Amino acid sequence: MKDDKVKLRCAPMEEAGIIPTDHFDVVYSIYALGWTVDLKQTLQLIFSYLKAGGSLIFSWEHPFYPVVNAEDGRLVVANPYEAKEDRLIESFKGEEAAAILPKRKLSTYINELIQTGFQIERIIEGEVDSHEEKEEYSERYYSLYKARMIPATFIIKARKP
Repeated sequence: MKDDKVKLRCAPMEEAGIIPTDHFDVVYSIYALGWTVDLKQTLQLIFSYLKAGGSLIFSWEHPFYPVVNAEDGRLVVANPYEAKEDRLIESFKGEEAAAILPKRKLSTYINELIQTGFQIERIIEGEVDSHEEKEEYSERYYSLYKARMIPATFIIKARKP
């Protein structure tokens, strides 16, 4: 592979300008798309970057996961799923990182994809490998215990017709 064929471009995902249109066969996002402040604009841009027949594959935290807390040996629905308040993230992986995380339901992602013109091909919700070692009760935010009970993530594959 020649070095001149690979280019890394960094820009806000909500802004057009440096990425070519009708260019990519696949656009993928691993736990990034949910950070966008303008989901509609971001999906419209991604749609424009894809060739006809191209795919968008992305993952994000399942919107129901932060609604449930582990408390006193059980899982408790601690916040309404329908709540529209954005979430303040004060730290990430032990580092201070104040950020606002937009609150969206799974239907929000699905409906925005459809309105943009994507055809949804597949949705996977938090499948935990049954061969994984069983974790005892844990109050950690991300835990295998909690993920076995409710989906921690979702993955969507959508295609540009």
